[in-house]
Amino acid sequence: MTAGFGLFLTWFAPTSEQLWAGPDDRVFALIDTARSAATSIVVDGQADPQWTSIPSWPDPVGDAADASRDIVGVTIAPLADAWLLRIETAAAPSTADLAFWLFIDYRGRERLDLELGLYLGFPDVLWVYPEDAGASVQNWDHTATVLGSSFLEVRVPLTELAAVLPSPMADDLTGTNARPWVRITALSRDTMGNIVDRAPPSAAYRLLETPYNLDGPLDTVSGEPSPAPPLVLPTLPTTQQQFVGQGAGGLTSHSAQWAYDLFQTDANLEPGSPVGSDNNSDYFSFGEPLTAPLEATAISLDNAQPDQPPLADPCAASTPNFVFLDVGSGIGLLMSHLQQGSITTSPASVVAAGDLLGTVGHSGSCSWPHLHLEAQTLGGMFPSRPIELGEVDVGLNPRPDDPWRRQVSNWTLREGVFVAPKSECSGVRVDPFVRVFCDGFEVGDAGAWQ
Repeated sequence: MTAGFGLFLTWFAPTSEQLWAGPDDRVFALIDTARSAATSIVVDGQADPQWTSIPSWPDPVGDAADASRDIVGVTIAPLADAWLLRIETAAAPSTADLAFWLFIDYRGRERLDLELGLYLGFPDVLWVYPEDAGASVQNWDHTATVLGSSFLEVRVPLTELAAVLPSPMADDLTGTNARPWVRITALSRDTMGNIVDRAPPSAAYRLLETPYNLDGPLDTVSGEPSPAPPLVLPTLPTTQQQFVGQGAGGLTSHSAQWAYDLFQTDANLEPGSPVGSDNNSDYFSFGEPLTAPLEATAISLDNAQPDQPPLADPCAASTPNFVFLDVGSGIGLLMSHLQQGSITTSPASVVAAGDLLGTVGHSGSCSWPHLHLEAQTLGGMFPSRPIELGEVDVGLNPRPDDPWRRQVSNWTLREGVFVAPKSECSGVRVDPFVRVFCDGFEVGDAGAWQ
């Protein structure tokens, strides 16, 4: 049993009423519990027991040769005025300059917004990655970093951080413009700057006063809301959990579209293994079955285009394989980048909900195997519109024991979030713990996910 599993069972034990009060109510209760603990924490390098009341994410022991840089656990607490972190190490943490770094994603659209190198006793190194300009670097003398016996504590003050960021990035740190959650990756480097250990990215809702909207504002395209209401799909066209890697109005191919790229990832948000492979079969989504989410009529399709090598550079423009469905009410559903020869339907044929349509491929794409999902108004220029899913599980982390995972009805797709078909879970209260069982496994049981 890992240390992370032990923390999972102890940091939150809601009453039976809270367990069944609703997915958002349970998350709000967890936010209140974690916020109460986090606001009492003093960054002083002492073993503050309050940290155990905040969700913690384990990383394997011994995956780094240097035990002083071997990260074995990360706890994040994004408060209203500061982000607190605790990074546990296999031995006393290294005192070398810039041994530990934080990759911070707090805005969306780009996975990396800030890169913070912790420079003990000196100003830290802060890399800033705006979405509309080139990266910049500066020294920043405001982070509090304190070493403990087998951990380091970090406090990143948001007012001081906002003062050195460009206006759009500063505005998104706090207040109504802030995304409801933050994702931070802790990593360590050697004296040559090489990565020694990278912990899985850890995401948490901001620990603010409740209630507030957990999903935040919808994405916009070119700064404008959708001109049409969303297409409501009863569920996903896949059986596996998906990461919304690019959402509406993305910085690349979706800049003018209400469209979504979905794919599977590992715990590090990587879409395949080995990382950067040029073989489609090394990507988790390649060959994944796709089914019709509702009854529809096939309008058009292409099944003959070859699958492109992933991450090709340069990447030649090409045509994807796709299925375009008439789902009624003057709306079409586009499922694109399918695997060559996998499409099982034909134009003008009617498909029932759950019928196999094809498999995920990498035709007409320059990234890696994924599903491009897009709803369009039929006729004219076929303008796109948002997609809303019914009865799905939504979470911030890919782990089955993600404490922020909730079952949601009528959820509109958003970038950077994990979504899966609704799971049939049962919960029982065993004082002082709440244990939740899915697919025969106890969620959080190391045997279910390691």
